[in-house]
Amino acid sequence: MRTHLLSETNRPVFGHKAFALVAAVLLTGACGSDSGTLSPNADRLVAGVNLSELALPPSPSALAEVAALWQGQDVSSKAVREEAVGRISGSGSTLDVRVLSHVVGGHRHVGAITVPRASTAPLPVLIYAHFGDDGVSVESAMLLIPLVIGARLDEYVLAIPSFRSQTLTFEGIGYKSEGEPSPWVGEVDDGLAFLNTVLETTPQADAERIIVFGMSAGGANAMLMAIRDSRIDGVIDFFGPTDFFAPFVMDLVEDALTGEPPIDLPGIQFLGAELVPRLQSGELSAAHMRLELLQRSPLYFVDRLPPVQIHHGSADDIVPAAQSQRLSDALVASGNDGEFFEYEGSGHSPLGFAGSQGRAQMFLGRFAGKTLASR
Repeated sequence: MRTHLLSETNRPVFGHKAFALVAAVLLTGACGSDSGTLSPNADRLVAGVNLSELALPPSPSALAEVAALWQGQDVSSKAVREEAVGRISGSGSTLDVRVLSHVVGGHRHVGAITVPRASTAPLPVLIYAHFGDDGVSVESAMLLIPLVIGARLDEYVLAIPSFRSQTLTFEGIGYKSEGEPSPWVGEVDDGLAFLNTVLETTPQADAERIIVFGMSAGGANAMLMAIRDSRIDGVIDFFGPTDFFAPFVMDLVEDALTGEPPIDLPGIQFLGAELVPRLQSGELSAAHMRLELLQRSPLYFVDRLPPVQIHHGSADDIVPAAQSQRLSDALVASGNDGEFFEYEGSGHSPLGFAGSQGRAQMFLGRFAGKTLASR
């Protein structure tokens, strides 16, 4: 793994439409700092909750318990139904689009698949783990993915899961997935079940070449998908959270405990409006709250990650860059063949990441031209 510190100079200039697309879909705001650590000897009591205890590193038994929870989840492809078909242009070619639904966790979930028209050869599978709580549009994904990671969509089977309670939009029609919001837990179930649906219904999909790409909340989902499914060969992560025991998360928990309105960010609304009130009322014990945080923390499962390429801006005021730096350090220690790129002065948007598109293209090239054995 190599760490690169890049300057803001010589940034690439994108057209106004591309800038507007990315700026519109990336949320802005501040989530505090991730600097420093909570002292295990100094209790941080807030509204009856000991945040110092909550923030202690997870134990081996907790790691085993979460791994067992994941192992017990049924993410098989069930009751697949075709909701819509169509065509769309991508990378200068025509792509066939299918909107499929299937049942996972007792709820019907929706996703889209694109395949180059008339293609019969096995193609790598690229999963797009989108960010945001409002869902995803096929058309926006087709613009965003080449813009950020330089992928030619006529060289992949593209899988776009919508995640539970969210809507997938294609040709102006919305297809809503059932279920209640479940950031970074149920959403990962949805993504993995949709991967199984893709592999079972798409002859062109090569099960030996699977990559996941995500930004922000989607970056965490991408890493968690790879942790839970060893068929996934690589992850491209842009500024995803990695450690929910970190100081900046404890600051958010404190805000929720003291009645501050939850910050309008993907997943944080769920943390502040759903989990923290249950913790405060005693419905959720501190031990169970720690398990909820651990399930959302890729940092503690690096031994199960494939190669990861990480991109993060040093001035990110939403997900602190220290989140990616600690993950990178842990990946280096585990021998993971990945990369970490930090972009000096850049924030929570890929537009300031000079050279990131080319780096992502090179990373994708590691998987595009060969068949990989299962890890």
